[in-house]
Amino acid sequence: MNYESTFIISSELKINEIEEFILKVRKVIENSYGSVKIIKQLGTKKLAYSINKSCHYGNYIYMEFLGNAETIVALKNFFKFNDLVIRFLIIKKIIIKENQIKKNKELISSLDKGDITKNEPISTKSSIT
Repeated sequence: MNYESTFIISSELKINEIEEFILKVRKVIENSYGSVKIIKQLGTKKLAYSINKSCHYGNYIYMEFLGNAETIVALKNFFKFNDLVIRFLIIKKIIIKENQIKKNKELISSLDKGDITKNEPISTKSSIT
């Protein structure tokens, strides 16, 4: 399965420490039968709100990877129990094929034209008297 993750780590880390952390994340994924496709460092950004009243900035890192349920569990555990990680998010990446997009566009255009009737309430009165 395809997954993507964005995580925020402490802004107090130096560049070489960030690289070491990313290597640890890569090892966690590869040791649990996954493989990393892309890793991007998005830089240091100000957080929307302070965390623990002292953390105002964080280093954002985005990555795409392949894996299974074991990979996800291992990565979640790594993030949860690592003090350098401020926040993280892992989501399943859904790849939509072109024929599915065409079918969806056709369905939407037929709804706009009124070709397909919308759900209408069913009468509760009986026609048999």
